[in-house]
Amino acid sequence: MRDASVTVRSVATALGLEDPDARDLVDSAVDMGWLTSLGPRGLEGHEHWHAPRIDAVLGVSQTFHWFS
Repeated sequence: MRDASVTVRSVATALGLEDPDARDLVDSAVDMGWLTSLGPRGLEGHEHWHAPRIDAVLGVSQTFHWFS
């Protein structure tokens, strides 16, 4: 399965946005409850977010953490 988490950079790249615009989009998605922060991940410590409603549809356990 493809990783279901996103970063500001991955959103910017996928949508052809500049980082500040991608950050605004991610922040809006968080405010609407579409994305939930997973906190910093990886060697560079970039914050990752995931869509818990997608997890629910796919039957992914609430205790499962991407990049664990």
